Amino acid sequence: MNSLSPSDRHPSHMLSGPLTTDPAVIGIIGAGHLGRALALAHRQAGYPNSRILISHGSSQQTLEAINRSGLGRNVTSNEEIFQKASLIFIAIRPQSLISLSRLPVSPSTIVISCMAGISTWTLQNLWNIPVHRMMPSGPETVLAGKSIAGLYPGSLVIRDHLTKIGLEVIVVSDEEQMHDITAGVCFPAALLVAKDQNLDIENEIRAGEGFGHLYSRVLSWACTVAPQELSGPERTAYISRMSTPGGITETVCRSIREGNSLYQAYLDGISRCRDIGEEMAGRTISDR
Repeated sequence: MNSLSPSDRHPSHMLSGPLTTDPAVIGIIGAGHLGRALALAHRQAGYPNSRILISHGSSQQTLEAINRSGLGRNVTSNEEIFQKASLIFIAIRPQSLISLSRLPVSPSTIVISCMAGISTWTLQNLWNIPVHRMMPSGPETVLAGKSIAGLYPGSLVIRDHLTKIGLEVIVVSDEEQMHDITAGVCFPAALLVAKDQNLDIENEIRAGEGFGHLYSRVLSWACTVAPQELSGPERTAYISRMSTPGGITETVCRSIREGNSLYQAYLDGISRCRDIGEEMAGRTISDR
């Protein structure tokens, strides 16, 4: 498979113009907490149930959660999503990306990756089509219409679509900033851990004003959406819904538990995000 040149990666027709008015079929690969939230956000925005397809792995627990969410009839295979959907969100763990590497995708399909750390270069050379990256905050904020989401590259079409389903979009011009967004959207969970550790949140916020606009903006947002009155078990469940083993939220929260500041935990999250990206770039290259 030939690699895409920089000039081929984001042709102009992907960045402007109608997205066939609305996507005829929306596919969501990965029906964990985030994938289900995205599916339900589309439904809440008025998309017919018949135009939403989701897939999941072999977990019985996930299937039960899908059925509880009223999405049981939307379940199909990854292959059918790649064949039928005009807009696909990939919401699986980065480590599961290889399972999709052999699936053909139409050049007209718009693919949006929600996987932490994995670069557009890695994704585009996996399928030989342009791919966008979107990193939203946790599923509770998505369902409540309080989510922020980093987007790269800046597409008016995709930004408008994400806004329609209730996301506040932060378009970044440098893909490296997607690592920053990814670590930043962990802050609602991180703030719960910080309170358990008796961290001075107000002082952390004041200090954050000197650490750059993006950090300060995301931290300020997190302070408005982080749940305030949760019992111990409820806090644990909330953090668990935002976390995946070996992922960014887990890294950020662990850093705080080890006695670090919010900013240091944020830097640790960025570092973990880069590590995941490098690991998966190597794996996808060796898999081809």
